[in-house]
Amino acid sequence: MTISTTIRKAGPYLTNGSTTVFNFSFKLFLTSEIQVIKADTATGAETALTLGVDYTASLNSNQDASPGGSITISPAIQSGYTITILSNVSMTQSVAIANQGGFYPDVINAALDRLTIFVQQLAEKVGRTIRIPTSDSTGTSSQTPAASIRAGALLGFDANGNVTTYSPQTTVLTGSSIHGQTNKTTPVDADEIGLWDSVSQTLNRLTWVNLKGALLTYFANYFGRPADNPFVNGAMLVDQVNNGTLTTVNGATNFYPLDTVIGFGTTAAGVFTVQRLNDGTGPAGFPYFMRIKTITADAAPAAGSAYVVDIRAEGFDWSRFSFGTSGAKTITLPYMARSSLTGTFSGTLSNGSSNRTYPFQYTISNANTWTPITITIVGDTTGTWDSSNGVGAILRFDVGSGSTYQGAAGAWAAATYLAATGSTKLISTLNATLDITGIDVVEGTVSRPYPHQDYQQVLERCKRYVKKIGDNKSYTAVTSSPYFLTSLTLQMRAAPTLDITRLGTYYNTAGTGAPGSNQFTVYDTITGNIVTWATPPTTIATVGNETTEDNVRFFTTGTTPSASTLGQPYTIRFGAGSFIILSSRL
Repeated sequence: MTISTTIRKAGPYLTNGSTTVFNFSFKLFLTSEIQVIKADTATGAETALTLGVDYTASLNSNQDASPGGSITISPAIQSGYTITILSNVSMTQSVAIANQGGFYPDVINAALDRLTIFVQQLAEKVGRTIRIPTSDSTGTSSQTPAASIRAGALLGFDANGNVTTYSPQTTVLTGSSIHGQTNKTTPVDADEIGLWDSVSQTLNRLTWVNLKGALLTYFANYFGRPADNPFVNGAMLVDQVNNGTLTTVNGATNFYPLDTVIGFGTTAAGVFTVQRLNDGTGPAGFPYFMRIKTITADAAPAAGSAYVVDIRAEGFDWSRFSFGTSGAKTITLPYMARSSLTGTFSGTLSNGSSNRTYPFQYTISNANTWTPITITIVGDTTGTWDSSNGVGAILRFDVGSGSTYQGAAGAWAAATYLAATGSTKLISTLNATLDITGIDVVEGTVSRPYPHQDYQQVLERCKRYVKKIGDNKSYTAVTSSPYFLTSLTLQMRAAPTLDITRLGTYYNTAGTGAPGSNQFTVYDTITGNIVTWATPPTTIATVGNETTEDNVRFFTTGTTPSASTLGQPYTIRFGAGSFIILSSRL
């Protein structure tokens, strides 16, 4: 009979986890003459299936009138694969016509059909090969070099178009030989490029998202901008006021344990401390870290209890992320964490008003072991986010707040949340500790090495919010009265307020002695004698700003000093641990 079609392949059919029967429409003689190929759509890897093991086959009863049949695969193959059915008739000739023997048309037709099938099978295979155009020069060679020459080499074409090999280590390709048909100006994360692996000596693929991450790390290491971290004291270097001493957080008010950090607690309940430490146990590259420690446990915090430590960023520095607009950018918050406990801890990111909040969770699996944490947050497109000298953003670390201040992790909410629901409560375990350092903010989804700055740079940035005056220093009055003037060096965030809680007592002993720890005094600049007052001054107050950004003038308060010193210039001297604070904190 005739063979009226040139098809020798059926498929590829996409699998879907339910289809088991696949049809083909080319003539065969036996079910064993079928070849079935399963291919992985993700990797392209192919597997030849076995008749009677992986599938069964049936042929239509009349292969001349209705060629073909079907295969059945059971169980059904899950999605992600294709099935291709090929003709695989053995290329042998079994018809023998004897001299003066029978000459039967069916036998002759079958033999001719078999020969035609052979040709079609070859044509199907040739159709999947690389071929030289018919119009090419007859001198073009497509023969590959010997195995010993092409081993470990790249196959290519020389200047005449002949097949040759190239060493992968020395080959230089021109741009015109490797560019694609179209120019893609904006690659997406899933796009890939080829990369030769010098170790494995293989050609691998590199995704655009991984390439971006590698380049970001490289340039951050060598050409990064350290000062672009909105959390100016993220490495916990600066502690102007406390200099590493403990701050006890035991009430519903703001406590200031170290620069740009605030602790907030609950009255008559759990108590925790916050302290900057440098004890040699910090993670690599971070000698300083902040330790939060429970010293009075609250086993079951009430719904309205708040236990939290936060670090704040100014609006000017946070504004580049465009929060509160349709163009809000995704950010990544990397930091290092360590705890004496294990579990799922939490925190939040919020605007300055704390009415737009994003709770997040992070896991510490090994106690007393530094763990790198990376939190990626899609930028908030609503709410009010300060873009000037107010609070731009607040990053909070929960210590064990109650249910009123808990929200679902991973979503923005129009609420004041301090924690994510279902998180570990440090405040419920006596002497439990949580250590934090290396806080950074990066635009996008890939973190970077921490943008370290030297201490002086960080200190100057912190002085925008807090300036300590005194502490074993002297200041000369600019008039014949107990006034003194200090330069702010740089503009503070806003007009500062005066904090004299660390001033101490007035040293009022006659003579030229020096004030002791936590004491201050006023000297006659000419005689060097201490100004003795009937009622020593108990405070220092601002007279007024020369200008907010340049200088601030102070005076001592108390009764009139002794007559012998009136009209003389003065020097105000602070003993160790005696100082005043100009505060422009966020």
